[in-house]
Amino acid sequence: MVGARSVIEIQWSRGRLFVKVLTTITRAIHLEKNIDYELTMSLIGESSCQAILRYYCSA
Repeated sequence: MVGARSVIEIQWSRGRLFVKVLTTITRAIHLEKNIDYELTMSLIGESSCQAILRYYCSA
């Protein structure tokens, strides 16, 4: 897809970790998809997930 790019945002919400994948197409259409913790671990690694959880839980 020409002009498309993906941005990954990580959120902590209601006791769950979400990764939001935003795909911005040339006409600024946003597709959002929430991915669960297990898939998040497979994407960014368990140690990264735990570091994010520690950061959000201590804030």
